[in-house]
Amino acid sequence: IRVPAAFNGVWGHKPTWGVIPTEGHYFPGTDSARSVLSVLGPMARDADDLEAALDIVADHPLAPAKRHGDTWRVLILTSHPMARVQRSIIAALERVANALRETGATVDTSSDLLPDLERQHAGYWQMLNIAMSRRAPRPEGQAAPELEPWLHLHDEQARNQRQWRRLFERYDAVIAPTVGMTAFPHDPTPLATRRLSIDGEDTQNVPAHLLRRR
Repeated sequence: IRVPAAFNGVWGHKPTWGVIPTEGHYFPGTDSARSVLSVLGPMARDADDLEAALDIVADHPLAPAKRHGDTWRVLILTSHPMARVQRSIIAALERVANALRETGATVDTSSDLLPDLERQHAGYWQMLNIAMSRRAPRPEGQAAPELEPWLHLHDEQARNQRQWRRLFERYDAVIAPTVGMTAFPHDPTPLATRRLSIDGEDTQNVPAHLLRRR
């Protein structure tokens, strides 16, 4: 949802897990159990169409707070500890920050309430890889995930959710890059060896330590 929308100049909404039913999108071979982290969401040409589509397909109504510009509290993040961000994207976020300030909104660029993003990302990758490889044969010599680490990941997820809830007690929105670069030409190179150039600098698409975990 997020990356296709960002790369194609359209709006996308990746909602909270459980907001949109996943009938017809279950993992093959299962009995309709929802997959952890799996969500569906609409894409549209403008924000009004996106809101209409979400209202139609949502499992329960969503009622965002209606605020005026001078009452908004926004956190804008232009970087991530594990990912380089293209200068043009950073500049666009800074323009957004200035436009919000002109409306009277309170705009911060850092917060002590922000979770440990590197730890969050590592836990996300581990949980995602287990969820997406469900029932698939394991590579030779690789043991199947054990129950205790899987339960630990759910505890990590719960801690992250509490941290973000505390942050959103102070802020109405967090604005950050969807992805670190604008759209690039299709590359059939395997993900493990694929490279990307951001502002002329070679950068690996996936951090090496995460590739080892995969």
